[in-house]
Amino acid sequence: MTQEPKGILIVDDDQDMRELLERRLRRWDLDVVSAENGVDALEVLEREGIQLMITDWMMPEMDGLELCRAIRSRAFSRYIYIILLTGKAERHELVEGIEAGADDFIVKPFKKEELHVRIRAGMRMIQFERQKETAIQALRKKNLELEQAGATIRAHLEAAGKLQQAMLPLDVEHLGGVHFESLFVPCEYVAGDMFNYFELSDTKIAFFLLDVAGHGVPAAMQSVTISKVMNPLTLRARKAPTESSGEVKTRLLNFQDPAELAASLNRMFMGPKTGTQYFTMIYGVIDTEKNRVQFVQAGHPSLILLKSDGELKAIGEGGYPIGLLPKATYFAIELDVAPGDRIFIHSDGITDCRDANRKSFGFERLHEILSAKRQCSMRETLETIHRELISWTESATLEDDLSIVAMEFK
Repeated sequence: MTQEPKGILIVDDDQDMRELLERRLRRWDLDVVSAENGVDALEVLEREGIQLMITDWMMPEMDGLELCRAIRSRAFSRYIYIILLTGKAERHELVEGIEAGADDFIVKPFKKEELHVRIRAGMRMIQFERQKETAIQALRKKNLELEQAGATIRAHLEAAGKLQQAMLPLDVEHLGGVHFESLFVPCEYVAGDMFNYFELSDTKIAFFLLDVAGHGVPAAMQSVTISKVMNPLTLRARKAPTESSGEVKTRLLNFQDPAELAASLNRMFMGPKTGTQYFTMIYGVIDTEKNRVQFVQAGHPSLILLKSDGELKAIGEGGYPIGLLPKATYFAIELDVAPGDRIFIHSDGITDCRDANRKSFGFERLHEILSAKRQCSMRETLETIHRELISWTESATLEDDLSIVAMEFK
């Protein structure tokens, strides 16, 4: 609880008036300090932490109004409550005193009861100012603590973001005659998107891109968990539950069969059982001997096939997200590829990207870019998509994670 202020400064060039005020104030158990004029009063205020002052209006060297102005112009660390003692009672004179910085008036001659009431009012105001300052200091301390906590969280998120990006494959990689390029732009420090491409055998290459529902840390943690399950270093040891005749059994994930793998992941990451978020995905297997691609679409944007002659096809009608429906079934889609063909898989952060009028970037604009850049390198194509999205949103920060994997058959 804030202690009630007791120190009062009396400023008056009339010694009798000073002594009269001192006697009365000391009877009220108040500590009194006196000064003969405004110059001496300023010295006292600089030296002592007094917050309540009664000053005469008419004084030599520096009168009461000048003293008020001097106090208000100085950067005191505390508020000083000023009661102006005066024989002037005209309205314009009271206005002049208030404009100079006085808080209250006592008009001579005054009664001790009136003096007591006005001093009590001044003390309440000083207490309020002290409480306000205490609250401000507490708020500043709390803000500093929050800033420090925020800095720590940002540092942790930045580290998590770097760790997540380190789990991604190289931006440019050649596997079994297939040239891969990728682009990954989180909308926050970490992303719910994840992708990878890796060899299953001498003639089989797997690729996937997944997008966990939501944003931020929960989505990122889910995406990392899934990517660990689908990591080529652990795919031989990773098991997934299946239901057969009412019994739960386990078997190895079948990375050779996209539809079967999607079904296994759906059982593994079913939300009501695991408390995790659903996700969309395209997972595919490239047979480099047969020049054939087999993939599954699980609620994800369609795979885009750009033929060497410039023909563009969006392949796939949707499918069910993984971890959303327990009885969802998945079907593999097959397509043949030839040297010079390109395949693109991407997150909906591209097509759902909105401009200032909330209009989506859309599939048509994406397809136009891919067709227009057919003769360019895939890196230039991906960077063009990124630039066009920034131009579309008129912002360097997108609302959703952006990820895209491109592959060209040599």
